[in-house]
Amino acid sequence: MKKFVNLTPHAVTINGETIPSSGVARCEEITLGTTQVGGIKVDSRIYGKTVGLPDQQEDICLIVSHIVAQNNPNRSDLFWPGALKRDDHGNVIGVESLNQLPRHNRSILNGLYDQCENQMDRDMVSNWKGLDFVSKFSEPMPDGTWFSGKPVEGGVEVAITDKEMKWTKTFTIPV
Repeated sequence: MKKFVNLTPHAVTINGETIPSSGVARCEEITLGTTQVGGIKVDSRIYGKTVGLPDQQEDICLIVSHIVAQNNPNRSDLFWPGALKRDDHGNVIGVESLNQLPRHNRSILNGLYDQCENQMDRDMVSNWKGLDFVSKFSEPMPDGTWFSGKPVEGGVEVAITDKEMKWTKTFTIPV
């Protein structure tokens, strides 16, 4: 039987059962720069290394934040609180469900990572963990490279182009 361990900073109640916090898993925040918008300071941030996350164990499911789950797409044991349940006064009294990254997102990111030829490319792919790899899109990445992907039969066709648009790597990752 699967056991749920809560690694968020607050108790999670689901199906009438409260799962207390057993510690906190978090992602380090990296500030890339700061600007002003309408007189308000705005930081440009990405998430880095995850801290406080134990190794995956059989029959243990970890409740973490959505950010932690997205930052660790290769993990099938990570869940985050889903739709909130509220009382008549609007106070949160629990969640209706837990969420998990789709299996195809984990497969695509792992495939991208495996295709990388060096650590610099692997670090670049690590910054893409929050992207939706199902619908067709083209997006600039934090490092200036361009990533595009579209679903094809049996997988996702991926193209990576450098920021100077001098080269493109294209490959298909099975899903």
